[in-house]
Amino acid sequence: EVLSMIFNERRGIGVAGTHGKTTTSSMISLITEMAGFDPTIAIGGELADIGTNAKLGSSDFMVAELDESDRSFIYFHPEISVITNIDWDHRDHYITFKSVTDAFAEFLSNRKENGKVVLCMEDKGIGILRTDYDLQDGVITYGWGTGWNWGATEVVHNLGGGVSYTLNHNGTPMGRVELTVSGEHNVLNSLAACAATHEIGVDLEDAKKALFAFTGAKRRLQKTGKVGDILVYDDYGHHPS
Repeated sequence: EVLSMIFNERRGIGVAGTHGKTTTSSMISLITEMAGFDPTIAIGGELADIGTNAKLGSSDFMVAELDESDRSFIYFHPEISVITNIDWDHRDHYITFKSVTDAFAEFLSNRKENGKVVLCMEDKGIGILRTDYDLQDGVITYGWGTGWNWGATEVVHNLGGGVSYTLNHNGTPMGRVELTVSGEHNVLNSLAACAATHEIGVDLEDAKKALFAFTGAKRRLQKTGKVGDILVYDDYGHHPS
């Protein structure tokens, strides 16, 4: 509740979703930080590039990871709401999947006037949410291909880690994005970050530079070392999905 009081006084980018919140909010934080926006940051995991999970900025902007586990994300009023995916998690709190989508719908209804919603349309749960609640106004979509507002094509996984892809905005190629972090899930996370930061005026080239510099959040597929030809990673993943 205290975090929401701080957040709601600012131009907030709120990142929600069952998976990917920490990494996506970390990407957005680093992009806005490197672009000179000096945001306030509050993340549920430690951002390796900043060395902490929270920072007080001097601007009106704030980036926060918003947790659905106890419905507390409904206290927040973002200017930009990001939802990475919707899965049936925290079943001690959500008895049915519909109770999960109901909570996300309430979260979106609390965004500021003329607020934007950034949605991953590759996710089945988000597809159900958008259909059931007829989400239209202010929706920005992302996913694979060129059929969404933001899309990734020509994805290349680099030997030893990292991934690159062609970024498309409304079907128009906007050049290559080089990620130091690995995995198709991180391609989707970076699309969300590009979409959200573009809405507040971050230059796309600045976003690309920050994404290349992004080394990840701790314990999120974090490369810890190499023994002989064996790569060792530390990953927090604890959900069957």
